[in-house]
Amino acid sequence: MTDFSELTELILREFHGQKLEDLKNSWKAADKDNKGISCRTFHKLLASHATLPPTIGDQQVKSFSYLLTNGVRQFLHFSDLAGFIKSRTVELGMPRWLKRDHTFIISDEDSWTKDRALSFLSRNWGKFRELLENEFVDEVIEKSSLRKFLLEKFGIYFGDKDFDELWDFLSDGQRISRTNIVWKKLSNHINPGSTCTSIDLETRGQSSPEEVASKIITELALADQMLVRRIFHGFDKLKRGKLDSRRFHLALQKLGIKLKMKEQRLLSQSEVFEKDEKTVLIEKLLARVSALNLISCKR
Repeated sequence: MTDFSELTELILREFHGQKLEDLKNSWKAADKDNKGISCRTFHKLLASHATLPPTIGDQQVKSFSYLLTNGVRQFLHFSDLAGFIKSRTVELGMPRWLKRDHTFIISDEDSWTKDRALSFLSRNWGKFRELLENEFVDEVIEKSSLRKFLLEKFGIYFGDKDFDELWDFLSDGQRISRTNIVWKKLSNHINPGSTCTSIDLETRGQSSPEEVASKIITELALADQMLVRRIFHGFDKLKRGKLDSRRFHLALQKLGIKLKMKEQRLLSQSEVFEKDEKTVLIEKLLARVSALNLISCKR
C-alpha cells in the first residue's frame, strides 16, 4: 500500500477549528443523501480547502481512505475523518493551537458537584463552547467522553453520582447526546428566569417583526461575543460585510438559534435586514448586540 504519511501530517496540521468546520460543510453539500463520498470526491474536497503538494496524488488519498474505513466500505463519511483526527489528537496530546489559550488549571479539590460545575462553565461559557466544538467535531458526545473532556480541559473531577447528575441535566438522560444539545442546556441554565425580551423562541408566539428582532438580539448578546463575530464573518465567504437571508439563518443555527418559518418571515421585515436588498449588515448587527444592556435583565 502506498505510504500516506505526508497526507496524514498535512490533514492533522491543516484541518482544525474553522477550517475543519468549512470542510465539514462542503462535505455535507457533496453528500446530500448521506451515503458517503467517493475517494475521488474526498481528494477534490481536500484540494479545495488546502494546498496539496504535487507529491500527494490519487494513490496516497486512496490509501488514506482505506485506513479511514478499515477497507470495509467504498464510501467515506465525515465522521470517519473526524474520528481519525480526534484519535490522533489524543495520541499526540492537546494540539498547540489549543494549549496556550484554552487550557485551564483551576482546582486541587477532590470532586465537583453538578451545581458547582454548571456555575463555573456558565462563567466560562464562550471557551467551553469553542473547546466542545473543537473536541467533538462530529457533534456526537458519549457520557464517558464528556467526563474525560471536563477533566482534561478544565480540571473538573467528578464522583460517579455527581457526574450522573450533570450528564442527566445536559443530555436529558440519554446515553449519547450532541454538542448543540449540551451547550443549549447550559445556555438555558445561565438565564433560566430572565425577564429580558427573549429566551425561548420556539414556544412563545411573536406579534411583530421588531419583537422577533429584539429576541434575536438578546439571544446573541447572551452568547460569547467573539464566537458570534467569528461565526457571522465566517459565513461571509465573499468578505462583503453582509449576509443574505439564507446565510444569516445558517449562522443563527450555528449559534443554536433556530426560527420557525413564521418567525423568519417576521424577522425579514424588521430593521435587522436592509430593506433595499434583504441582507444583514454584520457590523451594524453586532453594534446593536453590543449596545444591549444585559445588566438590566432581571434573573
